[in-house]
Amino acid sequence: MNNLLLLLVLFPTFSWATLPAGVPKTTPVHANCFLDGEIEAKKDKLARVSVSGCKSPIVKPTDVIHAHVVYAAGSVSIYDCEAARKDTFDRLLLQTAIGDLVKVSNSLQNDPDNEDKNLCALNTIYEWAKADGYSKIDADSELQARNVRAWNMADFAAVYIRLLGVQQLAKTQGKESKILKWFTDRADQISKSKHDHRQNIYYWTGYALMNLGFATEQSSYVKEGKAIFDDAIGDIQTSSSDAKDRGWLPAELLRLNRAYGYHFFAVQPLLGMIGISKAYNCNFLESSQETKLSYLIAKIVEGTLDPKVFEKKTGYKQTDPPAALDDHLPLLGDDDQAMDILSKVSDIIQSYNSKMTLAIEKPANTTHLGGRVDGIPAPGSIAIKNSSLKSFCNIP
Repeated sequence: MNNLLLLLVLFPTFSWATLPAGVPKTTPVHANCFLDGEIEAKKDKLARVSVSGCKSPIVKPTDVIHAHVVYAAGSVSIYDCEAARKDTFDRLLLQTAIGDLVKVSNSLQNDPDNEDKNLCALNTIYEWAKADGYSKIDADSELQARNVRAWNMADFAAVYIRLLGVQQLAKTQGKESKILKWFTDRADQISKSKHDHRQNIYYWTGYALMNLGFATEQSSYVKEGKAIFDDAIGDIQTSSSDAKDRGWLPAELLRLNRAYGYHFFAVQPLLGMIGISKAYNCNFLESSQETKLSYLIAKIVEGTLDPKVFEKKTGYKQTDPPAALDDHLPLLGDDDQAMDILSKVSDIIQSYNSKMTLAIEKPANTTHLGGRVDGIPAPGSIAIKNSSLKSFCNIP
């Protein structure tokens, strides 16, 4: 038996991959797995195609999702850099494509009638629809690949929902049916493969189903999104007699050193569902749920002010940087309900003897929410035509 064969027999999981000098084998910080400029350099080498309206070629669409588990064995917070690098580089095409589309979406907020930008956004989405994007999985982690499908299809649908000019162009250019069929096909896959593990991925799946359901006016997917939203609100712990021990998400506490960051990540799809459902006059947030949501928001704000709050709860020093939660709160809207929630949050914060005051100075920009949060259409601004969906939303 030669030496190579002996190695494969004795060490079947042996990998020839090596990490660049200066990159640790494991780390609690994802960015530490990469050299400066390394990811951008690989972006420059991605295959691209030209489409009408776009000044620069867009990333060439693909129907395949590659994804890998990124955490070290037995951990949900410490990265295995070899795995994290493989996952990032294999998904770079997908992440770059949606990132570029969101940039166009954001630029249209200040220039909504720009014909070229609307054409660029439309044709980018259309090219992905023609390619049947995200339809296939080729990954060592099917679960992670399904998560990627939900995240990124939520992004495409969020962009489509907020860009009314793109929707109109899709109709006039005969591209609407292809796009909506693509959304429907992916929603069907997401619905059939969703799991009920009560943590942030489940919430993001609900956000994806809601977006795809509203974009296609299919009530079944919107209903699934609402059911997941209700589950998420139910997961927020508020039973403690000590107000300071309310607002936790049990599954995200298991992230230990990243519990704070994952609480912030978990609340984003909930805020996104509130903002977009309100745009359709189909508000997901019931009055009976406001207090629970307020405690979760307050807990994240408290953790931003004092990282030791999460450290005391988990026993681990937090490694994620402070999050700009205030910037996401415009998703609540500017109606009486939103003001009531913010008032509750303020009262809870004051009970912590904090000097903090909520001051929303700028809108957040996040890919998973389709761009800047102030780009969500105003409450009640999108009319629903489908009778089943109107009935679910209690719209006359």
